[in-house]
Amino acid sequence: MSPHVSLAAFLPLSSLADHVAHGFAQTPKALSSKYFYDAAGSRLFQQIMALPEYYPT
Repeated sequence: MSPHVSLAAFLPLSSLADHVAHGFAQTPKALSSKYFYDAAGSRLFQQIMALPEYYPT
């Protein structure tokens, strides 16, 4: 028996609602970190990642 594959898995996600619905339907649930920051927070995080002391956690 082949695993169930939905056509939706191959369609581009175009909105926050689509991303949330897709991520929360997964196991484990997931949501892209791009939704965690506003523009200022994103700029700050980009600066932090450029520091020599920064390493992915």
